[in-house]
Amino acid sequence: MMKLHNYLLKNREAFTLVEILIVVAISALLSTIVIAFSSLSKNEVSVSVEEAKISQFLFQAKTLAMATYAVSSSTCGYGVSFDYAKSAYSIFAYVPSNATSCPPASSIENTSISSDNMQKYTDSTWNVHLARGVNFLSSSNSASVILFYPPDPTTLISLDGSTFTPQTSSSIYLYPTGGNSYVNHISINSAGQITM
Repeated sequence: MMKLHNYLLKNREAFTLVEILIVVAISALLSTIVIAFSSLSKNEVSVSVEEAKISQFLFQAKTLAMATYAVSSSTCGYGVSFDYAKSAYSIFAYVPSNATSCPPASSIENTSISSDNMQKYTDSTWNVHLARGVNFLSSSNSASVILFYPPDPTTLISLDGSTFTPQTSSSIYLYPTGGNSYVNHISINSAGQITM
């Protein structure tokens, strides 16, 4: 038994410098890959969270428009505007200038509203910036302004930010910083249905 023990101790060798360097290099490479993928995954989670927040804003504006119909006020509807250049979005109250009563929804289609007609709803819902690591992706179908007009509410969509044209649907696209292969979108149709 003692001979075997002595034999094992005698033949035990240390790792060479080359073997140690290879193990360290492989460990460093794997760590780099894991860190890169975890930051990309973090941005993808941020995109999903931001998608949910924007959908909540759209639902809130729609709910406000339904509640506005019974109230006699100068506010004729509520909507959400998207500023693609500043990566921000806002809930606004639609207040037509020099109007004693709200015009019918059909008169707003194919016309434009100015930014003066879009008044701040609350400070916390005005110019809300996208989370760090999240960007808007602009396309020919991207909504700039979505207006909910009571009582139904009628959904009016503007692609250019001022003119409401008859649209069947529109989308808001979001993607993470560092690549747009992962794109989430929120769709809204002319009936006011919001889908993620």
